[in-house]
Amino acid sequence: MDRATSGDVATKTALLMGWRDASTGEQKANFERQLAKIEEKRIFTPLNKVTVNLNARWLDRRLIKEFLAEQGYDELSTLNLI
Repeated sequence: MDRATSGDVATKTALLMGWRDASTGEQKANFERQLAKIEEKRIFTPLNKVTVNLNARWLDRRLIKEFLAEQGYDELSTLNLI
């Protein structure tokens, strides 16, 4: 069950839901048990608890530039370097 509740859980959940809907009897019950276990173990982070560092390399620099401009920092000369 550890593999089912880690990694890309959204894709795994979508697959299980599809298989569950196409199944009957004991197989369907098994898929429902797996889905219930995944939901039980999932940890949801509220949006107000998410923090982002603008220096993070995975952030698209165009998004940072757009964010700073929306916040009133469009006059910064460093924006042209991004």
